[in-house]
Amino acid sequence: MTLINRTIGQRKSCLERVSLEPRPPSEDSIRWIADMAKHSCFRAPKGIFRYRNHEEANRDWEKWELDSIRAAKNGDVHTTRNLG
Repeated sequence: MTLINRTIGQRKSCLERVSLEPRPPSEDSIRWIADMAKHSCFRAPKGIFRYRNHEEANRDWEKWELDSIRAAKNGDVHTTRNLG
């Protein structure tokens, strides 16, 4: 068993490498989040749904997907987020 006992540079402890202080998001992150909020995406309504079979579940899923597409075409992003 070989031990590595040679260190190049200065070794830092784990706490020195990682900052535990909370940081605000960078300007790039804020711009990215704002840009992503403009784009609509498929959303299903919140809740727990129980179905008797897969056909019923698929029917609801397709309905929600069509509602999202229609809302995106109309430019209503908030509708895609609050289905139901």
